[in-house]
Amino acid sequence: MKERLHSLFEWTSVDASQADSGPLSFLLQQMCPGVSVFEVSSVTELVATGSFQGRLVWIEKIDSGMWPDWSRFLRAYSDACRNVDILHRTVFIVLLSGETVTREVPEEVALVRRDFRGSVDTLDLFVFALQQVPASVKCREHRALLAHTVAQVAQWDSLLAEQLLALPLAEALSPEVALRQFALDRGWTAETPTCWENGTVDGPVERPTVHSALLEVCGKSQLVRQRIWAAQAAVLLPLVEERRIGLVDRYGRYLELPIKTDDGRWVDDPLDLGVGHLAWHLDRPGSPWRLRKQVRRLRDVRNKLAHMEPLEPEQALHRMLFTDP
Repeated sequence: MKERLHSLFEWTSVDASQADSGPLSFLLQQMCPGVSVFEVSSVTELVATGSFQGRLVWIEKIDSGMWPDWSRFLRAYSDACRNVDILHRTVFIVLLSGETVTREVPEEVALVRRDFRGSVDTLDLFVFALQQVPASVKCREHRALLAHTVAQVAQWDSLLAEQLLALPLAEALSPEVALRQFALDRGWTAETPTCWENGTVDGPVERPTVHSALLEVCGKSQLVRQRIWAAQAAVLLPLVEERRIGLVDRYGRYLELPIKTDDGRWVDDPLDLGVGHLAWHLDRPGSPWRLRKQVRRLRDVRNKLAHMEPLEPEQALHRMLFTDP
């Protein structure tokens, strides 16, 4: 936001927790240090002060005790600022979180509340994670697997996504310990309520999504494993299919066609054989041993994911999934 608006506004960041006075005098000290409080004693005089105009003021760290004073100030400001040309009007963006969000936010012509519930989803997190994957992860499929896993586990929480991306690859793909630590750092327990205001829930009101860290400490780790499975299925099932076709092209000579399947069908085209059929027909004496090992592993990966069971990191990262025999 700061980068996009820098040509329109002078950006000023304000930490409200540092205030030792009311909003009016505090903002005057922060933004117009050369102006005396005796010269500007009201909101109307503040908006007319030249050195105050033409800014975008980002205000954060307003706690619930401060909010009544800030709420009254913003209501008064929204009324007073309409007397200033919009090109010179200073705009406030006030970031509220936690308990403060549950308090009443005044709605005025020049004062609007925007809730960011449901604004970030797994697609946003996937793009973010893919851009942040450590350079040490060289394998393309490993990078995709890491980004998908981080997106599915973090859902909307970019802070959790950053922490997962900082872990060794195997730990990021099996993040139970990291999730419990994240919950501990937030003070979340099994008794913590699931509500958007404290960050434990996001997404549409009719389809709320519970934070993975809270699920972990509430004994619902199976739901977290489903998210890990979804990430693995998105990357590894297409990969198994790609490997299946590659094996048919390279090692079709070891197949004795036509082949009769378990349901009594005769298959003449080897590309119509699933990885299970390939495993059964290629895993026999006379076939290269590395081929037999790889086709078994592909079958096991497919079977486990088909039953919605996530793989352990060593299985998901095994080099035989990503290299030719």
